[in-house]
Amino acid sequence: MQFDDQLRDAFRRQEPDAAFAVRTMAVIRSRSREDRGRHRVSPVWLGVAAAMLLVLGGISLALNHQKAIRARQEVELALRIVTQTLTHVQMKLEEAGERKGMPDGR
Repeated sequence: MQFDDQLRDAFRRQEPDAAFAVRTMAVIRSRSREDRGRHRVSPVWLGVAAAMLLVLGGISLALNHQKAIRARQEVELALRIVTQTLTHVQMKLEEAGERKGMPDGR
């Protein structure tokens, strides 16, 4: 028998025997029973995971709140600096205008 014929015979469709479905279902049932016990998550661990998520969420909110406060403080400081700088420039312009004989700085 040639190799091609052997391959054809090996890959020829064959109907399974009558007990195949019964054996397959038995294996599926036994594995699902084993998996149910093996992958069960304890309610205690679910509680621990939920508590950790709440704590991490609270920490995240607190950090974001602190960042927002810090950003607001930095903006307020920047506005104070800009106001002081503009006031200083306005005073210098008024002084220069008065030196040139223009009383209102124009």
